[in-house]
Amino acid sequence: MTITELNLAIKLINENFTTDDYDFCSPITRETIISVEKILNLELPLSYKGFISALGCGDIKGSEINGIIKNEVFSEDHWGPIGSLNLVWLTLNDRKEYGLPEHILLIYSLGDGSYYALDVSQMDAEGECPVVYWPLDGYEATPKLEIVAKDFGEFFLNLIQDKIADKKKSTEA
Repeated sequence: MTITELNLAIKLINENFTTDDYDFCSPITRETIISVEKILNLELPLSYKGFISALGCGDIKGSEINGIIKNEVFSEDHWGPIGSLNLVWLTLNDRKEYGLPEHILLIYSLGDGSYYALDVSQMDAEGECPVVYWPLDGYEATPKLEIVAKDFGEFFLNLIQDKIADKKKSTEA
């Protein structure tokens, strides 16, 4: 179901927004995704791979979703462009500087130092994992992470539906 949710979210973007409303990077190749998984030493969930394959990373109406900016080969010596939209740089930098656990992937900043994140330690048989709330102080702030969506597909679809609702409210006002 989750790829269906991802595809529906992309369809809703195309039906409800203009290119002035969003800025996604570009489709990412399978080879680049394999390179990402290798450097991060984990497998990405299927719906998140689908997002990266289709859109890379980007912004819609002020909400940034971290991912991969461009096709390239990542390595210990090359983490890609510096910046929060780059999942590889953000993850490896936060592992090194702040002790981010290996199974947490920061995908969406809440603007206060906390994130929504993929918790790949909870990967299921279908290759999906929940999106969790990752507080500023991580496990020190909360030993059990709050699940905000069953997987990335649901998370992304909810985000897009919220943006559509916001747009309708602003046009009605």
